[in-house]
Amino acid sequence: MNRHHRRAAKLGPVNKREDINAMFLEAFQHHQAGRIYEAERLYRSILGRDPKHAHSWSLMGVLAEQTGHPEESLPFFDKAISINANVAAYHSGKGDALKKLMRQEEAADCFRRAIRIKPDFVEAMNNLGLSLVEIAEYDQAQDAYHRAIAWKPDFVEPINNLGNLLKDLGHIGLAITWYRRAEMIDPKRPVLHHNLGVAYSDLGQMAESDRHFECAVAISPDHAAGAAALVFSKLYQPGYGLRDIYDAAMAWGRKYTASPGSWNLPIGIPYPRQPNIGFVSGDFRVHAVGFLVLPAIEGLIARGHKIALYSNSDHQDEMTDRFRALATPWRHIAGMSDKDVRKLIIADGIDILIDLAGQTGYGRAMVFAKRAAPIQIAGWLGYPATSGIQAMDYVLADRYQIPDGTEQWWSEKVVRLPGNYICFDPMNNPMLANAPRPGPREPGTPIVFGSFNVLKKVTPAAIEAWCRVLHRVPGSKFIMKAGGLGCPVARAYFAGLFESHGIGLDRLTMIDRTPHADHLRAMLDVDIALDTFPYSGGQTTLELLWMGVPVITLPGETFASRHSMGYLSGIGQDLLIAANVDDYVDSAVALAESDFALPGLRGDLRSRLRVSSLCDTEQFAADLESALLRMWQRYCGGKPADGFDL
Repeated sequence: MNRHHRRAAKLGPVNKREDINAMFLEAFQHHQAGRIYEAERLYRSILGRDPKHAHSWSLMGVLAEQTGHPEESLPFFDKAISINANVAAYHSGKGDALKKLMRQEEAADCFRRAIRIKPDFVEAMNNLGLSLVEIAEYDQAQDAYHRAIAWKPDFVEPINNLGNLLKDLGHIGLAITWYRRAEMIDPKRPVLHHNLGVAYSDLGQMAESDRHFECAVAISPDHAAGAAALVFSKLYQPGYGLRDIYDAAMAWGRKYTASPGSWNLPIGIPYPRQPNIGFVSGDFRVHAVGFLVLPAIEGLIARGHKIALYSNSDHQDEMTDRFRALATPWRHIAGMSDKDVRKLIIADGIDILIDLAGQTGYGRAMVFAKRAAPIQIAGWLGYPATSGIQAMDYVLADRYQIPDGTEQWWSEKVVRLPGNYICFDPMNNPMLANAPRPGPREPGTPIVFGSFNVLKKVTPAAIEAWCRVLHRVPGSKFIMKAGGLGCPVARAYFAGLFESHGIGLDRLTMIDRTPHADHLRAMLDVDIALDTFPYSGGQTTLELLWMGVPVITLPGETFASRHSMGYLSGIGQDLLIAANVDDYVDSAVALAESDFALPGLRGDLRSRLRVSSLCDTEQFAADLESALLRMWQRYCGGKPADGFDL
């Protein structure tokens, strides 16, 4: 070979490498600009010329993950790692894909490998924290977030995620501190204001909560969750009636679900094929909604139905295991896009889809807005208001929650069950089944009033009424128990409200969240429960009655205000239902001063509840099935949704 040929041979590989580098730069630019097809074509062309181009293998994995195919991305990341295992991004990319596949322990291992290679890899630390949260390794998750923040103090994501974790663990005051730090770094990020709104709501500070939700919407008018939270917030505040809630919900629906789209099964499907029933919720766990929906699901299964459950939460506990065992199938949809959730529900062939969350934090309103099933039922158990969504067909209620003549304030068709719209099954709940019975009151001891509802239900108007009762019953005391009262900010806020009406800390006991068994035992220390208004107790009222504690309630016109009223009517205790605030105060005082009524109720309420229709699980399941089948018959007959009383 002469000198010129030797030179050409020497330059050839260099030119090839330069050509590949240029192609890779062009592919990466396409990738960053969102031109997925062009990027993929060039990555594949590079790999055809150089099968050991690890960056292209890795970015092919990123492309697959970004386009909704995390399972298909794994071989690409593995190939990149097999070529060069010392690149942190390859391990982190694989971790991202595994996280989306809910393979959290494997994902955490990948993120750890990435951090060992690149100790300042703050994105991997943040993602490690997210994966550890989902496998309940909370201390390690906090450590991962703190390490990321230490390396990069202005990195908003781990700061916000640390706030989320602390809030979920009940440390709401600390969570607010971290949210505020994140907000100071990036005040124009809507999610930070939204999270602050949720946290202040959990502390019962609704004005501050609304201010942050309003900020989120002002920053981003397309922030549907913040706008929905403002609608939901109205249920907790005095002065809003059915028309106000309806107008707000409809305005939200018009703005955010104006073009819902539709998907329909062919009209005239032969009856009597059983409909496929699905439930969507973030509360298939130890939660009020979980307790109340469990007997309904078990009852429908006992009557021959298969029930699909779509869980929109990463929170899992022993009750989640019960739901998972019942489901056919069980689907974990937390983190999935609305589009993918809708596709999944359609693929599962669901005929009747029941929403248990509405506009709450775990709701999937946009899935329902795009219509994922031919029959859709709005917000049962978890959201006591109209959805404002055109594609929602029905709402389940009873004559107490939605009285005759109020149907016009619901965008859905109203279906009333014959007894109560819920079923309470204390004997299927080990905590309640084994709960001690109340003993007789000790003669001569001070009357103890109490509230066990969540803080966002405790309004200044309710506290003013409670203080009026305390002033009229000499020596009486008040126990206020709710998650969040361990926070100094919350304790100071509520203590200040009591003190502004002349009730000092010597008459007030505040107790934070406790295990459920201790929560029930604490109810035995209360003689009379004073319900919150305008949002009344739900599961809490039922538990109080089960523990022998009478509940004085003040219903309004909204669904949210009428839960306790329906339960009390169902056990023949209408005298505990007040007509107005003065009557509420008078009823509480009269019961406290009675020599016979209060002791009699204390020993009688559990028996009354046990034999009432509220605890008749078999009849409730039959009624619910009848209602669902009637909806299905209408659909199969080509008729539009219409309301009815069963």
